[in-house]
Amino acid sequence: MISQSGDDLQGNEVRIFPGFVIIFVLALTLRLVFWSLIVTHPERMLSPDSSAYNALALNILSGKGFLLDSNSPYYWYSLLRTPVYPLFLSTVYLLSGENYIWVGFVQSVLSSLISALTFLIGQRLFGRRAGFIAGLLSAFGLLSIIYSLMILSDILFTIMLVSCLWCTIEFWIQGTTRWLLMSAVLLGIAILCRPIAFYYTFFLLIMAIVGSKQKLLQGVKNVAVFIFVVVLIVGSWIVHNWIVFKVPVISGISSYNLVYYNAASLVADMRGVDRLTAVKELDDRLNERFNSMGINDGRKASWAQVLAAWRYVGRKVILQLPGRYIALHLRSDIKSLRSGSDEIFNLLDHHPREHGTLQVLRDKGLFSAIQHYRKELIWPENVSHISTALLWIAYAFSLLGVAALVHKKQFVL
Repeated sequence: MISQSGDDLQGNEVRIFPGFVIIFVLALTLRLVFWSLIVTHPERMLSPDSSAYNALALNILSGKGFLLDSNSPYYWYSLLRTPVYPLFLSTVYLLSGENYIWVGFVQSVLSSLISALTFLIGQRLFGRRAGFIAGLLSAFGLLSIIYSLMILSDILFTIMLVSCLWCTIEFWIQGTTRWLLMSAVLLGIAILCRPIAFYYTFFLLIMAIVGSKQKLLQGVKNVAVFIFVVVLIVGSWIVHNWIVFKVPVISGISSYNLVYYNAASLVADMRGVDRLTAVKELDDRLNERFNSMGINDGRKASWAQVLAAWRYVGRKVILQLPGRYIALHLRSDIKSLRSGSDEIFNLLDHHPREHGTLQVLRDKGLFSAIQHYRKELIWPENVSHISTALLWIAYAFSLLGVAALVHKKQFVL
Protein backbone atom coordinates (compact mmCIF):
# COMPACT_ATOMS: atom_id res chain seq x y z
CA MET A 1 0.00 0.00 0.00
CA ILE A 2 0.95 3.67 -0.19
CA SER A 3 3.15 4.42 2.80
CA GLN A 4 2.05 7.04 5.29
CA SER A 5 3.94 8.88 7.98
CA GLY A 6 3.74 11.64 10.54
CA ASP A 7 0.27 12.33 11.84
CA ASP A 8 -1.33 10.59 8.85
CA LEU A 9 -3.42 7.48 9.32
CA GLN A 10 -1.67 4.15 9.31
CA GLY A 11 -2.62 1.41 6.90
CA ASN A 12 -6.09 1.66 5.40
CA GLU A 13 -7.98 3.12 8.37
CA VAL A 14 -10.69 5.64 7.55
CA ARG A 15 -12.00 8.10 10.15
CA ILE A 16 -15.21 9.90 9.30
CA PHE A 17 -15.08 12.14 12.36
CA PRO A 18 -14.14 14.93 12.61
CA GLY A 19 -12.65 15.58 9.14
CA PHE A 20 -15.67 14.45 7.10
CA VAL A 21 -18.07 16.54 9.20
CA ILE A 22 -15.82 19.64 9.18
CA ILE A 23 -15.44 19.56 5.39
CA PHE A 24 -19.15 18.92 4.85
CA VAL A 25 -20.29 21.73 7.18
CA LEU A 26 -17.77 24.20 5.73
CA ALA A 27 -18.74 23.36 2.14
CA LEU A 28 -22.46 23.54 2.91
CA THR A 29 -22.07 26.88 4.69
CA LEU A 30 -20.30 28.39 1.68
CA ARG A 31 -22.93 27.08 -0.70
CA LEU A 32 -25.84 28.27 1.42
CA VAL A 33 -24.35 31.77 1.52
CA PHE A 34 -24.56 31.90 -2.28
CA TRP A 35 -27.94 30.13 -2.19
CA SER A 36 -29.32 32.85 0.10
CA LEU A 37 -28.33 35.49 -2.47
CA ILE A 38 -30.61 34.02 -5.15
CA VAL A 39 -33.58 32.87 -3.04
CA THR A 40 -35.62 35.80 -4.33
CA HIS A 41 -34.31 35.42 -7.89
CA PRO A 42 -34.79 31.74 -8.89
CA GLU A 43 -34.80 32.67 -12.59
CA ARG A 44 -31.03 33.17 -12.36
CA MET A 45 -30.64 29.42 -11.85
CA LEU A 46 -31.70 28.76 -15.43
CA SER A 47 -29.33 28.26 -18.35
CA PRO A 48 -30.09 27.43 -22.01
CA ASP A 49 -30.01 23.70 -21.16
CA SER A 50 -32.30 24.05 -18.14
CA SER A 51 -35.51 24.45 -20.15
CA ALA A 52 -35.27 21.00 -21.72
CA TYR A 53 -34.58 19.36 -18.35
CA ASN A 54 -37.59 21.17 -16.88
CA ALA A 55 -39.81 20.15 -19.77
CA LEU A 56 -38.89 16.48 -19.29
CA ALA A 57 -39.30 16.67 -15.50
CA LEU A 58 -42.78 18.19 -15.80
CA ASN A 59 -43.68 15.65 -18.48
CA ILE A 60 -42.74 12.87 -16.05
CA LEU A 61 -44.80 14.48 -13.27
CA SER A 62 -47.83 14.61 -15.56
CA GLY A 63 -47.53 10.86 -16.14
CA LYS A 64 -46.46 11.15 -19.80
CA GLY A 65 -42.97 9.72 -19.33
CA PHE A 66 -39.87 10.76 -21.26
CA LEU A 67 -41.45 11.35 -24.68
CA LEU A 68 -42.36 15.01 -25.14
CA ASP A 69 -45.20 16.10 -27.39
CA SER A 70 -44.13 16.43 -31.03
CA ASN A 71 -45.33 20.06 -30.99
CA SER A 72 -43.12 20.92 -28.04
CA PRO A 73 -40.08 23.12 -28.83
CA TYR A 74 -38.06 20.62 -26.79
CA TYR A 75 -39.32 17.53 -28.62
CA TRP A 76 -35.85 16.59 -29.87
CA TYR A 77 -34.59 16.46 -26.30
CA SER A 78 -36.67 13.34 -25.72
CA LEU A 79 -33.74 11.43 -27.20
CA LEU A 80 -30.96 13.89 -26.36
CA ARG A 81 -31.40 13.75 -22.58
CA THR A 82 -30.90 10.66 -20.44
CA PRO A 83 -33.41 9.91 -17.66
CA VAL A 84 -31.60 10.36 -14.34
CA TYR A 85 -31.51 14.15 -13.98
CA PRO A 86 -35.11 14.70 -15.18
CA LEU A 87 -36.17 12.04 -12.66
CA PHE A 88 -34.21 13.85 -9.95
CA LEU A 89 -35.86 17.16 -10.86
CA SER A 90 -39.33 15.64 -10.97
CA THR A 91 -38.78 14.15 -7.49
CA VAL A 92 -37.79 17.54 -6.04
CA TYR A 93 -40.71 19.22 -7.82
CA LEU A 94 -43.09 16.56 -6.50
CA LEU A 95 -42.04 17.41 -2.93
CA SER A 96 -41.76 21.19 -3.29
CA GLY A 97 -43.73 22.22 -6.36
CA GLU A 98 -41.88 23.52 -9.41
CA ASN A 99 -39.53 25.42 -7.15
CA TYR A 100 -36.02 25.97 -8.51
CA ILE A 101 -34.78 27.21 -5.14
CA TRP A 102 -35.25 23.82 -3.49
CA VAL A 103 -33.40 22.16 -6.35
CA GLY A 104 -30.52 24.50 -5.55
CA PHE A 105 -30.73 23.59 -1.87
CA VAL A 106 -30.65 19.84 -2.51
CA GLN A 107 -27.81 20.23 -5.00
CA SER A 108 -25.89 22.33 -2.45
CA VAL A 109 -26.12 19.42 -0.01
CA LEU A 110 -24.94 16.99 -2.71
CA SER A 111 -22.09 19.32 -3.67
CA SER A 112 -21.02 19.45 -0.02
CA LEU A 113 -21.05 15.65 0.10
CA ILE A 114 -18.73 15.65 -2.93
CA SER A 115 -16.20 17.68 -0.92
CA ALA A 116 -16.58 15.36 2.08
CA LEU A 117 -16.14 12.26 -0.12
CA THR A 118 -13.06 13.88 -1.65
CA PHE A 119 -11.67 14.06 1.89
CA LEU A 120 -12.40 10.35 2.46
CA ILE A 121 -10.79 9.32 -0.82
CA GLY A 122 -7.69 11.41 -0.16
CA GLN A 123 -7.47 10.06 3.39
CA ARG A 124 -7.85 6.48 2.20
CA LEU A 125 -5.07 6.76 -0.37
CA PHE A 126 -2.65 9.35 0.97
CA GLY A 127 -3.44 10.00 4.63
CA ARG A 128 -5.55 12.35 6.73
CA ARG A 129 -3.59 15.51 6.02
CA ALA A 130 -3.70 15.06 2.23
CA GLY A 131 -7.38 14.18 2.39
CA PHE A 132 -8.20 17.27 4.43
CA ILE A 133 -6.38 19.56 1.97
CA ALA A 134 -8.17 17.91 -0.96
CA GLY A 135 -11.52 18.33 0.79
CA LEU A 136 -10.82 22.01 1.50
CA LEU A 137 -9.90 22.72 -2.12
CA SER A 138 -13.10 21.01 -3.23
CA ALA A 139 -15.18 22.92 -0.66
CA PHE A 140 -13.87 26.27 -1.89
CA GLY A 141 -14.25 25.39 -5.59
CA LEU A 142 -16.20 28.27 -7.11
CA LEU A 143 -17.57 26.36 -10.10
CA SER A 144 -18.82 23.60 -7.80
CA ILE A 145 -20.64 26.24 -5.76
CA ILE A 146 -22.10 27.90 -8.85
CA TYR A 147 -23.26 24.69 -10.55
CA SER A 148 -24.95 23.53 -7.35
CA LEU A 149 -27.27 26.51 -7.85
CA MET A 150 -28.13 25.88 -11.48
CA ILE A 151 -30.70 23.58 -13.09
CA LEU A 152 -28.01 21.42 -14.68
CA SER A 153 -26.92 17.80 -14.24
CA ASP A 154 -23.30 18.53 -13.24
CA ILE A 155 -23.62 18.12 -9.46
CA LEU A 156 -25.79 14.99 -9.56
CA PHE A 157 -23.43 13.45 -12.10
CA THR A 158 -20.35 14.33 -10.03
CA ILE A 159 -21.70 12.92 -6.75
CA MET A 160 -22.41 9.60 -8.47
CA LEU A 161 -19.02 9.50 -10.17
CA VAL A 162 -17.13 10.37 -6.96
CA SER A 163 -19.17 7.77 -5.03
CA CYS A 164 -18.34 5.25 -7.74
CA LEU A 165 -14.65 6.09 -7.37
CA TRP A 166 -14.90 5.67 -3.59
CA CYS A 167 -16.47 2.20 -3.97
CA THR A 168 -13.85 1.23 -6.55
CA ILE A 169 -11.01 2.23 -4.22
CA GLU A 170 -12.57 0.21 -1.39
CA PHE A 171 -12.80 -2.78 -3.71
CA TRP A 172 -9.22 -2.17 -4.79
CA ILE A 173 -8.06 -2.25 -1.17
CA GLN A 174 -10.40 -4.84 0.35
CA GLY A 175 -11.10 -7.04 -2.67
CA THR A 176 -14.71 -7.71 -1.61
CA THR A 177 -17.39 -8.15 -4.27
CA ARG A 178 -19.99 -5.89 -2.65
CA TRP A 179 -17.81 -2.83 -3.32
CA LEU A 180 -17.45 -3.89 -6.95
CA LEU A 181 -21.22 -4.28 -7.30
CA MET A 182 -21.90 -0.85 -5.78
CA SER A 183 -19.30 0.67 -8.08
CA ALA A 184 -20.95 -0.91 -11.13
CA VAL A 185 -24.44 0.24 -10.08
CA LEU A 186 -23.25 3.81 -9.50
CA LEU A 187 -21.42 3.88 -12.82
CA GLY A 188 -24.49 2.62 -14.67
CA ILE A 189 -26.62 5.36 -13.11
CA ALA A 190 -23.90 7.97 -13.79
CA ILE A 191 -23.91 6.99 -17.49
CA LEU A 192 -27.67 7.53 -17.55
CA CYS A 193 -27.09 10.96 -16.03
CA ARG A 194 -24.35 11.99 -18.47
CA PRO A 195 -23.26 9.46 -21.12
CA ILE A 196 -19.66 10.69 -21.03
CA ALA A 197 -19.23 8.51 -17.92
CA PHE A 198 -19.21 5.53 -20.31
CA TYR A 199 -15.52 6.14 -21.00
CA TYR A 200 -14.79 5.74 -17.28
CA THR A 201 -15.81 2.08 -17.64
CA PHE A 202 -12.47 1.08 -19.15
CA PHE A 203 -10.55 2.53 -16.19
CA LEU A 204 -12.79 0.65 -13.75
CA LEU A 205 -12.37 -2.59 -15.65
CA ILE A 206 -8.61 -2.32 -15.16
CA MET A 207 -9.23 -1.61 -11.47
CA ALA A 208 -11.46 -4.69 -11.25
CA ILE A 209 -8.62 -6.88 -12.51
CA VAL A 210 -5.92 -5.23 -10.41
CA GLY A 211 -8.14 -5.29 -7.32
CA SER A 212 -8.54 -9.05 -7.49
CA LYS A 213 -6.62 -10.51 -4.58
CA GLN A 214 -6.74 -14.00 -6.04
CA LYS A 215 -5.56 -15.30 -9.39
CA LEU A 216 -6.30 -13.98 -12.86
CA LEU A 217 -9.46 -16.11 -13.02
CA GLN A 218 -10.97 -14.07 -10.20
CA GLY A 219 -10.11 -10.91 -12.11
CA VAL A 220 -11.97 -12.23 -15.16
CA LYS A 221 -15.00 -13.05 -12.98
CA ASN A 222 -14.93 -9.56 -11.51
CA VAL A 223 -14.86 -8.02 -14.98
CA ALA A 224 -17.79 -10.21 -16.06
CA VAL A 225 -19.85 -9.19 -13.02
CA PHE A 226 -18.99 -5.52 -13.49
CA ILE A 227 -19.90 -5.51 -17.19
CA PHE A 228 -23.12 -7.44 -16.54
CA VAL A 229 -24.37 -4.92 -13.95
CA VAL A 230 -23.47 -1.86 -16.05
CA VAL A 231 -24.98 -3.36 -19.22
CA LEU A 232 -28.14 -4.33 -17.32
CA ILE A 233 -28.69 -0.74 -16.16
CA VAL A 234 -27.62 1.09 -19.31
CA GLY A 235 -29.07 -1.55 -21.62
CA SER A 236 -32.55 -1.04 -20.20
CA TRP A 237 -32.48 2.58 -21.42
CA ILE A 238 -31.07 1.56 -24.82
CA VAL A 239 -33.98 -0.88 -25.18
CA HIS A 240 -36.36 1.97 -24.26
CA ASN A 241 -34.91 4.15 -27.02
CA TRP A 242 -35.11 1.29 -29.50
CA ILE A 243 -38.79 0.73 -28.72
CA VAL A 244 -39.75 4.43 -28.68
CA PHE A 245 -37.39 6.00 -31.23
CA LYS A 246 -36.18 2.97 -33.25
CA VAL A 247 -32.53 3.81 -32.51
CA PRO A 248 -30.45 1.64 -30.12
CA VAL A 249 -28.43 4.42 -28.47
CA ILE A 250 -27.97 5.75 -24.94
CA SER A 251 -28.53 9.28 -26.20
CA GLY A 252 -28.36 11.32 -29.38
CA ILE A 253 -26.47 14.13 -27.64
CA SER A 254 -23.08 13.31 -29.20
CA SER A 255 -24.51 13.65 -32.73
CA TYR A 256 -26.32 16.86 -31.76
CA ASN A 257 -23.20 18.38 -30.19
CA LEU A 258 -21.12 17.41 -33.21
CA VAL A 259 -23.09 19.74 -35.46
CA TYR A 260 -24.63 22.34 -33.14
CA TYR A 261 -21.65 22.81 -30.82
CA ASN A 262 -18.41 21.58 -32.38
CA ALA A 263 -19.15 22.41 -36.01
CA ALA A 264 -21.05 25.59 -35.07
CA SER A 265 -18.08 26.87 -33.05
CA LEU A 266 -15.77 26.22 -36.00
CA VAL A 267 -18.09 27.98 -38.48
CA ALA A 268 -18.45 30.96 -36.13
CA ASP A 269 -14.67 31.18 -35.80
CA MET A 270 -14.11 30.88 -39.57
CA ARG A 271 -16.78 33.41 -40.54
CA GLY A 272 -16.20 35.80 -37.66
CA VAL A 273 -19.89 35.61 -36.73
CA ASP A 274 -21.80 34.75 -33.57
CA ARG A 275 -22.81 31.18 -32.83
CA LEU A 276 -26.50 31.77 -33.59
CA THR A 277 -25.64 32.86 -37.15
CA ALA A 278 -23.43 29.79 -37.52
CA VAL A 279 -26.27 27.54 -36.35
CA LYS A 280 -28.60 29.02 -38.99
CA GLU A 281 -26.02 28.25 -41.68
CA LEU A 282 -25.74 24.67 -40.43
CA ASP A 283 -29.53 24.32 -40.45
CA ASP A 284 -29.46 25.20 -44.15
CA ARG A 285 -26.82 22.53 -44.73
CA LEU A 286 -28.94 20.02 -42.82
CA ASN A 287 -31.95 20.81 -45.00
CA GLU A 288 -29.79 20.21 -48.06
CA ARG A 289 -28.72 16.88 -46.59
CA PHE A 290 -32.32 15.88 -45.92
CA ASN A 291 -33.24 16.78 -49.52
CA SER A 292 -30.42 14.57 -50.79
CA MET A 293 -31.92 11.76 -48.67
CA GLY A 294 -35.29 12.29 -50.37
CA ILE A 295 -36.80 14.03 -47.33
CA ASN A 296 -38.49 17.35 -48.09
CA ASP A 297 -39.19 18.26 -44.46
CA GLY A 298 -36.59 17.43 -41.81
CA ARG A 299 -39.28 17.44 -39.13
CA LYS A 300 -40.80 14.37 -40.79
CA ALA A 301 -37.51 12.43 -40.80
CA SER A 302 -37.10 9.42 -38.54
CA TRP A 303 -34.84 9.69 -35.52
CA ALA A 304 -32.25 7.47 -37.23
CA GLN A 305 -32.25 9.78 -40.27
CA VAL A 306 -31.91 12.89 -38.08
CA LEU A 307 -28.95 11.46 -36.16
CA ALA A 308 -27.30 10.39 -39.42
CA ALA A 309 -27.76 13.88 -40.91
CA TRP A 310 -26.31 15.55 -37.81
CA ARG A 311 -23.24 13.31 -37.93
CA TYR A 312 -22.76 13.79 -41.67
CA VAL A 313 -22.92 17.60 -41.62
CA GLY A 314 -20.88 17.90 -38.43
CA ARG A 315 -18.06 15.69 -39.69
CA LYS A 316 -18.03 17.32 -43.12
CA VAL A 317 -17.57 20.80 -41.61
CA ILE A 318 -14.88 19.71 -39.15
CA LEU A 319 -12.90 17.70 -41.71
CA GLN A 320 -12.64 20.77 -43.95
CA LEU A 321 -10.31 22.42 -41.41
CA PRO A 322 -9.24 19.78 -38.87
CA GLY A 323 -6.20 21.73 -37.71
CA ARG A 324 -8.21 24.84 -36.94
CA TYR A 325 -10.84 22.75 -35.18
CA ILE A 326 -8.21 21.11 -32.94
CA ALA A 327 -6.71 24.51 -32.07
CA LEU A 328 -10.18 25.90 -31.28
CA HIS A 329 -10.98 22.85 -29.17
CA LEU A 330 -7.73 23.18 -27.22
CA ARG A 331 -8.40 26.86 -26.54
CA SER A 332 -11.81 25.95 -25.19
CA ASP A 333 -10.33 23.20 -22.99
CA ILE A 334 -7.71 25.55 -21.56
CA LYS A 335 -10.36 28.17 -20.85
CA SER A 336 -12.42 25.57 -18.99
CA LEU A 337 -9.55 25.10 -16.52
CA ARG A 338 -10.24 28.56 -15.13
CA SER A 339 -12.92 29.50 -12.62
CA GLY A 340 -14.42 32.15 -14.88
CA SER A 341 -16.17 35.22 -13.56
CA ASP A 342 -18.97 35.05 -16.16
CA GLU A 343 -20.86 32.33 -14.29
CA ILE A 344 -20.82 34.11 -10.95
CA PHE A 345 -21.76 37.44 -12.58
CA ASN A 346 -24.73 35.82 -14.31
CA LEU A 347 -25.84 34.04 -11.15
CA LEU A 348 -25.68 37.22 -9.08
CA ASP A 349 -26.89 39.43 -11.96
CA HIS A 350 -23.78 41.55 -11.54
CA HIS A 351 -22.32 43.20 -14.65
CA PRO A 352 -19.57 45.56 -13.50
CA ARG A 353 -18.41 46.55 -16.96
CA GLU A 354 -21.82 48.10 -17.65
CA HIS A 355 -21.73 50.51 -14.70
CA GLY A 356 -20.47 53.69 -16.34
CA THR A 357 -16.74 53.10 -16.82
CA LEU A 358 -16.90 54.46 -20.38
CA GLN A 359 -18.62 57.58 -19.14
CA VAL A 360 -15.88 58.11 -16.53
CA LEU A 361 -13.30 57.66 -19.30
CA ARG A 362 -14.96 60.40 -21.36
CA ASP A 363 -15.40 62.79 -18.43
CA LYS A 364 -12.29 62.27 -16.28
CA GLY A 365 -9.71 60.43 -18.36
CA LEU A 366 -7.95 57.07 -18.40
CA PHE A 367 -6.56 56.99 -14.83
CA SER A 368 -9.96 57.73 -13.27
CA ALA A 369 -11.61 55.17 -15.56
CA ILE A 370 -9.17 52.46 -14.44
CA GLN A 371 -9.86 53.28 -10.78
CA HIS A 372 -13.61 53.19 -11.41
CA TYR A 373 -13.33 49.88 -13.25
CA ARG A 374 -11.41 48.28 -10.39
CA LYS A 375 -13.90 49.54 -7.80
CA GLU A 376 -16.81 48.17 -9.81
CA LEU A 377 -15.34 44.67 -9.90
CA ILE A 378 -15.90 44.31 -6.13
CA TRP A 379 -16.13 40.92 -4.47
CA PRO A 380 -17.49 38.59 -7.22
CA GLU A 381 -14.43 39.25 -9.38
CA ASN A 382 -12.10 38.85 -6.40
CA VAL A 383 -13.78 35.58 -5.43
CA SER A 384 -13.29 34.37 -9.00
CA HIS A 385 -9.57 35.23 -8.91
CA ILE A 386 -9.09 33.46 -5.57
CA SER A 387 -10.95 30.38 -6.80
CA THR A 388 -8.85 30.26 -9.96
CA ALA A 389 -5.68 30.46 -7.86
CA LEU A 390 -6.88 27.60 -5.64
CA LEU A 391 -7.75 25.55 -8.71
CA TRP A 392 -4.28 25.93 -10.19
CA ILE A 393 -2.70 25.17 -6.80
CA ALA A 394 -4.69 21.92 -6.78
CA TYR A 395 -3.45 21.09 -10.30
CA ALA A 396 0.15 21.83 -9.31
CA PHE A 397 0.10 19.73 -6.13
CA SER A 398 -1.63 16.87 -7.98
CA LEU A 399 1.20 16.78 -10.51
CA LEU A 400 3.82 17.03 -7.77
CA GLY A 401 2.14 14.22 -5.84
CA VAL A 402 2.06 11.92 -8.86
CA ALA A 403 5.70 12.72 -9.62
CA ALA A 404 6.67 11.95 -6.01
CA LEU A 405 4.85 8.61 -6.06
CA VAL A 406 6.50 7.65 -9.34
CA HIS A 407 9.92 8.65 -7.99
CA LYS A 408 9.47 6.68 -4.75
CA LYS A 409 7.70 3.80 -6.53
CA GLN A 410 4.83 3.93 -4.03
CA PHE A 411 1.94 2.36 -5.88
CA VAL A 412 -1.16 0.56 -4.67
CA LEU A 413 -0.54 -2.50 -6.79
